[in-house]
Amino acid sequence: MSFYQKKNFAASTLGSGISDSATSVALATGGGAKFPATGTFPCVIWDASYASPDLDSTAEIVLVTARTSDTLTVTRAAESTIAKAWDSGDKIALTITSGMLGQYDDALTAIYNSAVSGSDTNSVTIPDLNILPGEVYKLYAQVKNNLTSGADLKFYQGSDSDSNYRCTHIERGQSDFATNNGSYSSVGYITEGVSEGYASNFIEATICLHISGRLQVVARKVAIRSDNDVYNDDFRAFSRTATVSSVTSITLSTGSTNVLGVGSKFTLIKVI
Repeated sequence: MSFYQKKNFAASTLGSGISDSATSVALATGGGAKFPATGTFPCVIWDASYASPDLDSTAEIVLVTARTSDTLTVTRAAESTIAKAWDSGDKIALTITSGMLGQYDDALTAIYNSAVSGSDTNSVTIPDLNILPGEVYKLYAQVKNNLTSGADLKFYQGSDSDSNYRCTHIERGQSDFATNNGSYSSVGYITEGVSEGYASNFIEATICLHISGRLQVVARKVAIRSDNDVYNDDFRAFSRTATVSSVTSITLSTGSTNVLGVGSKFTLIKVI
């Protein structure tokens, strides 16, 4: 998602009047420099007789799509406002609008939110993704383990049929991921055994597609035992050698062991 541009104290007046259909807005001389030079951003136009736009019931929101010196190219009547003719000297400012705040709401809305139901499973796939290089996602997981021993959590992009797409576990203190290309490429233990009291674990993972085209995962696990003993660990991982231009799905797998118990929850959020 591309967010609207922002700039403090971006305000000016109209250098000339505009009709209710004009898409080019000339600002007072020098006014353009107060606004972002590139990108898209919302502005409010209101009558110069009012100190602020909230006092003008006919104020109009326009969406600026380009700026050249003191001239703005705009889309009129944005965010359910009504286009009207404006006079030279009327006021214009880049302000926070409902549409701007809505972008952040959308960005923070979970892309994937699901729980294991019916029966235990050995894998969960997050489908319909389009993770591009440079984008960052957060995965939050509460895993309920119904077994008496720990099991590895494994990340891989797309299908697991090609081991080169699996993420290779990098042990703490190990700098060369290439030396640990395990056959299943784990990203560390997802749980401790319930025999030790670790029946539920919380995992937070940062996931991104590196500019090299390889999936990168940095994960932290926190487990609280029934006697309040806390166990935590950090893990880093890269997919092996295969590169992609985008990641369309991610699978979290524990191999052949059904360690993802009923009630385990997974939430994925895009943060950048």
